[in-house]
Amino acid sequence: MITLYTKDNCVQCKATERLLKQLNIKYLEINIEHNEKVRERLKSMNIKQTPALFRDGKFLFSGFQPSEVKKL
Repeated sequence: MITLYTKDNCVQCKATERLLKQLNIKYLEINIEHNEKVRERLKSMNIKQTPALFRDGKFLFSGFQPSEVKKL
């Protein structure tokens, strides 16, 4: 399962979401602006950019990276 961490008004997050939908990749979106615990967890992992994508709990990449999304 893909988990997509996003934040409000994030153009890169919306672009990643659109691409995931176009490719019919199922994902769970978690907005870090509405979940302080998750936001702190990402900070502790030194992840400073959204979107951040995880697969089965393992960090894949952050930022808008269409070529990486297509590999999923």
